[in-house]
Amino acid sequence: MFMLEIIKKRKISVCVIILIVSISGSFLAGYFIDNYLTTQKMEDFLKNFKPLRQKGLDYFYISPLIGIESEESTKIGIFSDIKQDVNNNIKKYESEGKLTDEAVYFRDLNSSTWFGINEDEEFFPASLLKLTYALAAYKEDEDTHQFLNKRFLYTKEIDDLNKTREAADKTALVVGQDYSVKDLIQIMITNSDNSARDAIDSIIDKKYLLQIFRLLGVKEPDPTRDFMLSAKDYALFLRVLYGATFLNNDHSEELLKMMTKTDFSDGIVKELPTKVMISHKWGVHDFFDEKGKLTGFEVHDCGIIYNGSNPYLLCIMTKGIKSEDLLSFISTTSQIIFSDLNNQ
Repeated sequence: MFMLEIIKKRKISVCVIILIVSISGSFLAGYFIDNYLTTQKMEDFLKNFKPLRQKGLDYFYISPLIGIESEESTKIGIFSDIKQDVNNNIKKYESEGKLTDEAVYFRDLNSSTWFGINEDEEFFPASLLKLTYALAAYKEDEDTHQFLNKRFLYTKEIDDLNKTREAADKTALVVGQDYSVKDLIQIMITNSDNSARDAIDSIIDKKYLLQIFRLLGVKEPDPTRDFMLSAKDYALFLRVLYGATFLNNDHSEELLKMMTKTDFSDGIVKELPTKVMISHKWGVHDFFDEKGKLTGFEVHDCGIIYNGSNPYLLCIMTKGIKSEDLLSFISTTSQIIFSDLNNQ
């Protein structure tokens, strides 16, 4: 009987040991499998990093770098929480009927990691394209060394012509006064002035305007039809400006500084601390029915937020019935991203 009891106890002990080993083995196996999968995901993610270079250049020994292209960083868990918060904000505005379409593109300018929501969907860029005129004008100056100082006389005839446009806006240009191209760029960027844009368009060599689109591989504006652009593609203009890979260092710095002085204080700027510098450009496109009645808007704001040592690019494009609702969505989305980044 005594031996039987010992055997029974040993059987129990062996069973317990086997159970413990089995549990431990499962845990360790699970750990290594999860670790392997995470490593595999990271390796797959890194394989898709590739250089994005300027196109159409006739050089053999150089290939200017625009930046790094990669898969969306949420695939490996980076920015997933921020993207979810942005999606929740989208659902809120859509459920309230304040938003019918949107695109959000975020990019960390240090790591080239990014996330997007409908980032490839196209919208009417409207005044966002004024930045391309500025880029082209500065590029022409780099080739000619005199274009920014070229003078333009704003005449009554030009002013009368501008007033006949369907989307005639008040201009800061004064009849009888002449302006340098650099003056016109500053007025165009800070005031989003259409007359200043038209003045630049009338004197610029169009090859420079097309060059920026071709070098970035972005489709060129087509005068025969409405031109549309995605948030991700528009971000390329900001990326080459920030990286000084299209304009020289001084011109890139000058233009980005100019973009911090825009008179537009809504959008991505509104809910952020005033001490944060933001270089941005905004645009509004109106929709009318066949009777000429205003039926809706597209409102966009894209820029670089100098968030201390962690600058990032944010481009938000929207569509809806009321422009104030779209501006509210843009400002709250910008605030959500800024807060999430700085609370991590």
